[in-house]
Amino acid sequence: MWDVTRVTCGQLLNAADDDRAAAIMFYYGYLAASSHIRVIDVSMIDPNVQRVMEQCEADPSLTIPQAYRIAFHRR
Repeated sequence: MWDVTRVTCGQLLNAADDDRAAAIMFYYGYLAASSHIRVIDVSMIDPNVQRVMEQCEADPSLTIPQAYRIAFHRR
C-alpha cells in the first residue's frame, strides 16, 4: 500500500521507466479528478506531463501532488 499524497518527485524520478510512466498517468487522472476536471485534451497530456517533470527535477523533495499544483499554479 502507498499513500498517493506522499510519493515524492525523487521517488518518481528514480523509478524504472515503466513504473514511472504508469505512475505519471495514474497521477494525471487522479489529480484531474480531484480538481473536478471532466474533459482532458489528450493533445496536452505530453506537454503537461513535461511541465510536472521539470518541476520534479527542479525540486525532488516535493510530493507529486505539490509538483502538479506548482506546475499549474494551483493551490
